[in-house]
Amino acid sequence: MRGSYTIFILYLLTPFLNTWWRRFISVTSNLYAGELARAAISETSWAKSVRQRHNWMEKNNDYDHILFTPRDESLRFWYTLWDLFPATYSCPWDLQRIGRLGDGGKWICGMSKYESLQRPLRVYSFGVGGDSSFEAEMLNRSSSAEVWGFDDSVDGWGSDLETGFPNRTHFFKTAVAGYDFYDESDKTEFLSIESIMSKLGHDYVDIIKMDIEGDEFPTIESFFKDFERGEKYEGKEVPVGQLVIEIHVPDKGPRITQFAEWWERLERSGMRPAMSEANYLAVTVGDGKPCCVEYTWINTKDSRSALWTQKERF
Repeated sequence: MRGSYTIFILYLLTPFLNTWWRRFISVTSNLYAGELARAAISETSWAKSVRQRHNWMEKNNDYDHILFTPRDESLRFWYTLWDLFPATYSCPWDLQRIGRLGDGGKWICGMSKYESLQRPLRVYSFGVGGDSSFEAEMLNRSSSAEVWGFDDSVDGWGSDLETGFPNRTHFFKTAVAGYDFYDESDKTEFLSIESIMSKLGHDYVDIIKMDIEGDEFPTIESFFKDFERGEKYEGKEVPVGQLVIEIHVPDKGPRITQFAEWWERLERSGMRPAMSEANYLAVTVGDGKPCCVEYTWINTKDSRSALWTQKERF
């Protein structure tokens, strides 16, 4: 009798369940369609900026060595290196600043997606210094987040993480570099990103935060180069969902074409610059040159990303 009653109730509810299911499918499909539409617009905007960059470099090869133009009326126009590398791929989701105000806070694309993530959220922090406000907020807002920190210049996390989250934070007095070596004079271990992932048993990292005072150039180049044509991981996805990096370029740094070669290695792998923020302290406290800019990159060729609703990318 009870079984017949249950069937009767389900029969009465069938029209409502069908309506709910159709609405659910519609919302999910619209979300997917909207996500891809926004991503397509962003990709078009990014591609335009690449063409503009190449056109500028072709026409202004004589200025290849000038990263930050002086006040010189003879130049065709004033510019900085950063003007040629804008963050033109608009984040298809929400964009939130995580951590403290000023130096130390980072822009994260799709933070709401990470907050609702059911699987473990893996975060690497290269360069901790004395501030761990970014890591603390990530851990507070995402119960699935786990953070691994690496810095040879300090003995542990900043005051934001001195207590709390002992099971979800791991600190190593180790420096990240382009290759593995041990500095006997400083008694410091240097490991590549690939070696760190291997030692930890990780095959994917959701977010990498990097602030390593100029060493980002060989470190990033070494890691991403392995995924290029003819290299050992050719054809495979770069196993990083989002890269948040402060780029440090001294006045007598690389030529614009050299910087472009480094930058475009990331772009070829599917990384897109979604946000940038100048570090104004480099100007007001430093030598007056805009040497340092934060960039947030998202991986558009990433089937394991927590961001994309569907695992189909460009």
